[in-house]
Amino acid sequence: MWTRGLARWYEVHGRHDLPWRATADPWAILVSEVMLQQTQVARVAGRWESFMGRWPTPEACAAAPLELVLREWQGLGYPRRARGLHDTATVVAALKPGIKYGSVCPSPPAVVINPQTNPRNHGWPRPVRAPSSLSASANPMLIPAPNEAANPTRNA
Repeated sequence: MWTRGLARWYEVHGRHDLPWRATADPWAILVSEVMLQQTQVARVAGRWESFMGRWPTPEACAAAPLELVLREWQGLGYPRRARGLHDTATVVAALKPGIKYGSVCPSPPAVVINPQTNPRNHGWPRPVRAPSSLSASANPMLIPAPNEAANPTRNA
């Protein structure tokens, strides 16, 4: 199999100096992964440190106005990634105490309806996945997620 030598190759040739490689913090890793989608590593390195300096936790990002997050994202392209990251931070920040963002979210997930609409889907709200531990009765914007097993086209 071609992957047998991959770990050995990474030991010798991997980019060990990237700042997000030195952390095990799930938020920091998520931010790096989202920034690196279709963006050159050289462009992301300094921007990741700046973003993490402003919003070192999902709670800090969720508390920030979306406009500030979008402004910080300028130059990385695809601002919908920044919106999605902000939406994710909002969901994570709303988790009940005792549920940590580094843990596995309870199943099944729910969908949080973002009151901002997405023009690409003709004004329908943008859904954001949330753990089912968030109470639908306490949050009228929370609706159950569709049963993925009942929808074979989603799993294809």
